[in-house]
Amino acid sequence: ERIALFELGQIYLASEEGVLPDELRQLALVMTGPSSNPSWSEKESPKAIDFFDLKGILEHLFRALHVPDLIAEPANHPTYRPGRTARLLSGKQQLGWLGELHPLVVEAFEIQADSPIIAAELDLELILTLIEDGFHVDVVSAYPAVHEDIALIVDLTVPAAQVTSLIQEAGGFLLQDATLFDVYEGKPIQAGKKSLAYHLTFQAPNKTLTDKVVRKNRDRIVKHLERKLGAVLRDA
Repeated sequence: ERIALFELGQIYLASEEGVLPDELRQLALVMTGPSSNPSWSEKESPKAIDFFDLKGILEHLFRALHVPDLIAEPANHPTYRPGRTARLLSGKQQLGWLGELHPLVVEAFEIQADSPIIAAELDLELILTLIEDGFHVDVVSAYPAVHEDIALIVDLTVPAAQVTSLIQEAGGFLLQDATLFDVYEGKPIQAGKKSLAYHLTFQAPNKTLTDKVVRKNRDRIVKHLERKLGAVLRDA
């Protein structure tokens, strides 16, 4: 029931300069079916693989390859379903596309599937140029980490990736991690807005952080998001 495939291969595009086509190496991925195997401990059937499952796999891949500044930006592409499509960027360089295949594409290929088909197509040649030959590894701190949760109210159209990027930008070297763990729309959040909740981890390499230092960094993050996006800290 669960299918997860990848392929490295050539694609051929019409050349603007000559008779022969341009040959480009690409990485293609496709997944469909349940996101996990059935378990006796779960009463409900596993959910179907969706956009976010493959996005998470790609984020893990690029993090392991040390490809910098990965962004999944909402976009439109005729192969993929509107509203469930993103282009993958490293900074301003486009790595490829990710999304749920458009129903007309599924129909055209006569694919019989009970679940949505999630796919990605990536520029392998570009990815290879972005992989560093060597990279710096920080020493593991002997001092404890401090964890803080914040919830921010932003416009519905603001991508979570943009909010995460701004949090990291304002957090400085003490912010070790910023993880989105909840997205909420509806009352008491006003129409056209959404709440994004983040788990923040602060840690210093050479000292134990005080509540005052952590609070100062947290406030700086909130003010930065307020200035850039008009974000408001959610009280409850």
